Amino acid sequence: EQSYHFNPLKLSNDISVLSPIPLSVNNPNIEEAWSNFYKVIRNILQLKDVDKSYLNIYQPYCNVLLANIYYSMVVAWGDIPYFKDFQQMEESVSSVARTPQNTILAELEDMLLEAIDYLDEKHNTPLKDANSLFFASKDVARITLANIYMYSNRHEDAMPLIEQVITNGFYTLSEDDFGAEQNTSTFNTLFEEDELIYGVRDGSGTRANIVILLPGTIALQTITDAYLSLAECYFKAGSNTKAEELVERVATAKNIAPSGDVLTKIHELRSKILLYSAGYFPYMKRAGLAEEIFDVESWQLLWPIPSSEIEFNPNITQNDGY
Repeated sequence: EQSYHFNPLKLSNDISVLSPIPLSVNNPNIEEAWSNFYKVIRNILQLKDVDKSYLNIYQPYCNVLLANIYYSMVVAWGDIPYFKDFQQMEESVSSVARTPQNTILAELEDMLLEAIDYLDEKHNTPLKDANSLFFASKDVARITLANIYMYSNRHEDAMPLIEQVITNGFYTLSEDDFGAEQNTSTFNTLFEEDELIYGVRDGSGTRANIVILLPGTIALQTITDAYLSLAECYFKAGSNTKAEELVERVATAKNIAPSGDVLTKIHELRSKILLYSAGYFPYMKRAGLAEEIFDVESWQLLWPIPSSEIEFNPNITQNDGY
């Protein structure tokens, strides 16, 4: 939920009822996220290391996973420790400095372009089993790269990647009634396989201070997100008619009547449909809406480095403001 949650006293699609969870260097949720990210990175790098010595066929699949993780971390923390291989991580985990985010994103771009050439052109079904999650399709790499491009204000580079995903026709906009007040069943069925490009199952049920069920699927990539991202790209390129057409397709499918200009409509649709998707916080940041909507200062758009990491690694510096 990008460290923001629903007001437990009101069940609504209106994101004005969101209230921030305090961000601090001792926040256990942030510390857990940081730690778990690097645990997974270590496991993936170890798999890559073993694979190089044997079959050497799993590198692109591992790189797609790494790209999604590192991109998420850059969005959350900005410059971060960046490890390219297992041996490097084992030797320097307690002494490595933060790598500039632009350097990281440039390397992820190279990894994903190579992966797109290698991966299968297919309907991705990440919820089927662990193998289906690991053996991602070209579309997963395309959307990951498009997300990186948009976050870097390179919408013109993101455009053809998203167009290809939509043109492939593997995923369709499901019809949902978001015009009515949100209910538990909608959140739990929101990201089914017709819509979901990439995501994982969430084993948790409800949270004590929220009066709705959390979605049973953590959506990393959906076709709804792809349509709205492409509309954003078209708008940035000056193609307002194309952008409006895509917005209207999403609004019709979800039974929502957004108002205002294209960007205002995109924001309304995202806030009502994609609040619980992984792409919501990056969108809010690149759209310049996060400070006002989340009621935070500009420096709070980056999370604090956990105090435990600062103590563990003397070469790690803290983000401004913390």
